Amino acid sequence: MRNKAFLSLMELICMAGVFALAATICIRGFLLANTVSNDRRALDNAVRAAQNAAELMKACSGDADAAADILCGTAEEDSLLVFYDSEWLPVENEAEAEYILRSVPSETDAELVAKSEITVSRGEEQLFSLTVGWQEEDVREKP
Repeated sequence: MRNKAFLSLMELICMAGVFALAATICIRGFLLANTVSNDRRALDNAVRAAQNAAELMKACSGDADAAADILCGTAEEDSLLVFYDSEWLPVENEAEAEYILRSVPSETDAELVAKSEITVSRGEEQLFSLTVGWQEEDVREKP
């Protein structure tokens, strides 16, 4: 009779171990899913911010000062910088920022065409990048 009680106790201990192992695996899976979800959300917001900046740069014909006024950013030497916090709201300085959008003009071979490289990063990690181009106005005298 004593042997049956010992076997029942061992069976309960084994089942508790299996349950603990299964719970550990499930928790790790949920944590991984949460991390992937947060990364995808950051990527989606980075794409949206870069697209908005690209359309605005085209509308402003590359005027970084005008784009900075609209996006609540800063313009430095024809470059646009916008700092975002963790909720993707613009902040004024880099110390408070979690995400940084940069728009830097780049060289083109075509006449009257300008382009800019827009990148969104989190720290040293680049989340998204795109190149936007637009046609500049011809200010030469017309015959």
